[in-house]
Amino acid sequence: MNRKTIMGSEISESTVAILYLCKLKDNSLELLSEVQFTDIGLALDYYANIPNPESQLITGEDKEDLYKHLQRFYERKDTENFINYLKETI
Repeated sequence: MNRKTIMGSEISESTVAILYLCKLKDNSLELLSEVQFTDIGLALDYYANIPNPESQLITGEDKEDLYKHLQRFYERKDTENFINYLKETI
């Protein structure tokens, strides 16, 4: 399994969450930047306080779960269903 983020950064062994700052552009989700967190509480606090609702927080119960959730996000982020869901919820 890929141990890098979609933006090419190495995923630290201590990472428990990754926050993608995103923007809907036409019919795709543009990734603007990413932040890795070692503290889930801090990740949730950042996510709750960012001004753009398109952003995505990816977490996992453990390292393998985090990688699984990242892979699922990478696979669906530009699908029509996911984009339509985002458009409906923001």
